Amino acid sequence: MGDTVCGGYSPAAGMPRSADNVSRAKQDRTPEMTTTASDLERYMLDLINADRATQGLEPLLLELNLNTSAQAHSDWMVATDTFDHEGVGGSNPTDRMRAADMDLSGTWRSAENIAAVSVSGTSSYYDEVDRLHTNLMNSPDHYANLMDPRLTVIGIGISLGPLTYDTGRFNSVLVTQNFAMTGGLVDLDLAGGSGPDVLSGQGGDDFIAGGAGNDTLNGGGGTDTVDGGAGTDTLVLTQDRDQVTVGGTEAAPLLSAPGMELSLLGVERVRFGDGEVALADLYGDPGEITGTSGDDLLEGTGADANTLMGLAGNDVLLGDGRGLYGTDVSAQVYRLYAAVFGREPDVNGHQAWVKLLASGARTLEQVATGFVNAPEFQATYGATTNTEFVTLLFVNVLGRPPQAAGLNGLVGNLDSGMSRAEVVLIIAESAEHQAKRAGAQADFDVAHDPTSWVDDVYRLYRGIFDREPDVGGLDGWVTSLAGGTAFQTVVAQFMASPEFQSTYGATTDADFITLLYQNVLGRSPDAGGFAAWSSQLAGGMTRETLVERFVQSPEFVAGTEGDLIAFMRGLGADDVLRPDAGDDLLSGGLWADTFVFAPSGDGMKTVTDLEPWDSIDMTGFGYADVGEAMAHMRAEDGDTVFEDGAVRVVFLDAEPEAAMINV
Repeated sequence: MGDTVCGGYSPAAGMPRSADNVSRAKQDRTPEMTTTASDLERYMLDLINADRATQGLEPLLLELNLNTSAQAHSDWMVATDTFDHEGVGGSNPTDRMRAADMDLSGTWRSAENIAAVSVSGTSSYYDEVDRLHTNLMNSPDHYANLMDPRLTVIGIGISLGPLTYDTGRFNSVLVTQNFAMTGGLVDLDLAGGSGPDVLSGQGGDDFIAGGAGNDTLNGGGGTDTVDGGAGTDTLVLTQDRDQVTVGGTEAAPLLSAPGMELSLLGVERVRFGDGEVALADLYGDPGEITGTSGDDLLEGTGADANTLMGLAGNDVLLGDGRGLYGTDVSAQVYRLYAAVFGREPDVNGHQAWVKLLASGARTLEQVATGFVNAPEFQATYGATTNTEFVTLLFVNVLGRPPQAAGLNGLVGNLDSGMSRAEVVLIIAESAEHQAKRAGAQADFDVAHDPTSWVDDVYRLYRGIFDREPDVGGLDGWVTSLAGGTAFQTVVAQFMASPEFQSTYGATTDADFITLLYQNVLGRSPDAGGFAAWSSQLAGGMTRETLVERFVQSPEFVAGTEGDLIAFMRGLGADDVLRPDAGDDLLSGGLWADTFVFAPSGDGMKTVTDLEPWDSIDMTGFGYADVGEAMAHMRAEDGDTVFEDGAVRVVFLDAEPEAAMINV
C-alpha cells in the first residue's frame, strides 16, 4: 500500500481546477461551469480551518474556480496514473487556475498541494481524508501553504482511482488543493451548517447554500446561485424593491438588477433596501413565468395554463415540463446511454439530461464524464488498461473490434491525457454509431413523447366506449403509454372495464365483429372484411388484437381526425409560449397551446411538437391575411420552415394549416 505527498508549489503568483469523480453529488454551474465542493471536500476544509484557528488565522473560503482547477488536476492524475504538479499539456498550477477562470489580478498569490493515499477498504473515504490531511500537515512545504496567512481562498479536488507507487499499484484517494489571494473578484462556494447562518458573497459569481436553520444570505453582486435549504431563509439585497426585476417562477425565482443576477431555491423571504416581503408576494400571477436576458429553462406546471416568456437569450420553453423529442439533443442523450450503459435511457433520466444540455447548464462532455464515473460503467470498464478499454468499448458499442489505426490513435490520446469520457464521446457521436442507433433512437422519441399518443387514446375511447374521453382519463392513459406501457396492454385494460363488457362481453365472434363495425366504423361489415376477421379469430387472433386493428384502421383514423381537433380545442387554451430574441427550443405539450412569434424575436426558433389543435400567433408581423403569413413558409426535409427577416421558425415534422394561424 502507499501514501505520498508532493512538494508544495508556491510561487508569488497563480493556480487552477475541472471535472467530477469520487462518490459525491457535485454540481456544475453556468455560465463558467464551475464546480461546487462535495461533502468529502468540505470535510477536508473543516480540518484545515480547525488547524488554522489554533494559529489565530482567518479561515480559508472555498472558491468555485479553484474547485474546478483542483478537481481537473486530480482527475487528470488518476486518468494518466501521474502524480506531479505539472499537469495536462505541461501546464503548471497557475496555468490551470487561469484556465478555470480564476481572476488573478492586482496583488495576488497562489499555491498548490497534492497528496495521495491508498484506500484502506472503507466506502466513505473519510478515513483517507484524515490521513491525507495529517500527511500534508506533517510536510513542511505543504504546512506552509495550509497555514499561510496571506492566502484567503482554496479549491479542493478529490478523486478516486488506481495510482502506481514504488510498492505497486493501488486504488487510491488523491487530492489537489489550490490556494490563492487576489485583488480580483472571487466566486465563493459557501455552505452553512445546521443552525442559523449568515453567509455573504463578495461580488463574484457565488454559490451559497444555507443548509438547515433560519439563514440570512447575501449574494453581494455578480451572478449567484442561492440555496436556502431547510428553515425560513432570508435573502438580503441592498436595492429597493422597484430596482429589482422579478423573473422565473415562485418555484424557481430569478431576481436581477444592474450588476446582480440571482437564481434562488429554498428562500422564503426577501429583504430589500426599503422593506422585507415574503418571496411568494413577488409573484402575483402564478401562471406567468418570465425568463431573464440570459439563457433560461422555463417550465410550465403541467396542471394549469402558463405563459412562458423567454425574453432575450437562448431559451428552452416547456409548457408541460417535458418535451424536446425529435431534437439533436434528445438523440445525443440516447446515444450516450447506449454507448456508456448499453441500454436505452429511462424516461425521467432522458428528460433530465436533455433539459440540462438544451439549456446550456451542462456540456455533452460534462454529461459523459458523469456517466463514465457511474458504478454501472465502472463495473465493466474500470479495471482495464487503455488498450483493453478502447477494444471493449468498440465491441460493446459498435459491435466490432477496432481497426489498428483507430485503436492506436485513441490509446495514444489516452496515454497523452485524454479522458476516458472524451473517448466514449468520440465513439458515441461517431457517424457509425449514429447510423447504428438512428432507427431505434427515432422510435424511442416517438414512443415516449406524450403528444404521440393523444390520437391513439382518443380513438380508444371513441372506438371502445363510443364516447369522448374525460380529461383525467386522457391525460392518465397518455402518460402511461409515454412511460412505456404497451399499447396492447392499454387496449386489454379498456376491454376489461365494465363499460366495455356490458356491450361486448358475452358475444360470439360473429356478434363481436359485427358490433365493432357498427360502433367503431359506424357501418355494417362488408362480406370480405367479415370473413377475413372471422378467419383470423378462429385461427387464434385475440379480441384485443382485433380491437387494436379497428381503432388504428385508416378508415377510423380519417373519420375521427376532425372530431379530435374539435375536442382538444374545446377544452380551452392551454400554455402560451412566447420566445424573444435568441435561438430557442419550444415544446408545448399535450393540450391546445399557442406559439407567439414577432419581428423583435430574431433568431432561430424550433417547435418540437406542433399539434393540429395548437395555434400560431403572428399578429406582430402585421400581415394582411393568413395567406401572406403562409407565403413565408416552406417544406424542408419533412419539417416546415417559416422565415421573415431575422426570424426563422422550424416546426419539426409538422405542416401548419391556415386554421391554426392568427394574424
